[in-house]
Parts: sequence; structure tokens; C-alpha cells
Amino acid sequence: MMNYFLDANFVPKLNQLQIELVSERGEDAGGVFRDVSEFWETFYIKHTVGSDIKIPTTVHIMRRVHWEAVAKVLICGYEQEGYRHLPILLSEVFLQRCIDGKDVQDEQLLNTFLSSLPTMDREIFEMALNDFDSLDEEDLYDVF
Repeated sequence: MMNYFLDANFVPKLNQLQIELVSERGEDAGGVFRDVSEFWETFYIKHTVGSDIKIPTTVHIMRRVHWEAVAKVLICGYEQEGYRHLPILLSEVFLQRCIDGKDVQDEQLLNTFLSSLPTMDREIFEMALNDFDSLDEEDLYDVF
């Protein structure tokens, strides 16, 4: 799927993805949409971190064109299929940036970061943000 969307000539809003079923039944009994789900599951494992939500991470094999291809997959799926195949584990900030390209507020970024942390780490960071002096230094060191 990535190879198809890496094509610079494919523009999700102008081109519609047409899938030709070869040796796969035409009805979707977990076929085509299973493949799309598998794409996102693999993407979560290889290219994201996070607990409650997933935040994309930078890795050496993912160049700008690869991230643009991921955005194309996202936009194409959203435009053609609506919400039913939207990868809801991804951070809202990331989705917003991919879909409409708008900048996000610092508070949104902070909330997204905190939501990506395991519960105990999140609580320590929130305590540090709210009342740093009352925080046990050892707890903070453990998180870092």
C-alpha cells in the first residue's frame, strides 16, 4: 500500500483509489478492508509510540515522502470511506494536521504528549506541571 501512495502523482482529492480484486472475493469478508486495517496495525507497531493514543515517531527509514504517503492513505481513506476506517488510535493532533493542515496549539500538543504516556508517568508529569516543589525528585528521575 505504501508503494502505491509514494507515487507523487497520486493526489487523494483528485484520484480515487480503485482496487482490483485478484484471487480475492468481491464481497468484503475481511478482505480489502482487512488489508487496510493490517496497514494501520503495522503502522502503529513500527512507527508510533503511546499508551492511550498513538503518536507517530521519527525513524531513519521514514523520510518526508513516506510521511506524505501515510497522510495520503489517511486522507484517501477518510474521503472515500468516511469515519468507519479512520485509524482512531492516532493522536487527534496528528489527524487534524494530516486532514486539514491547520496548526495546532501548544496546549493540544502537551495534552497529546501526556495522553501518550503510561498512567503513572502521566500523573508524575502532571504533578510536576501543577506543583513542581511538592514532587518527589526520585519519581521524576524514574520517569526520565
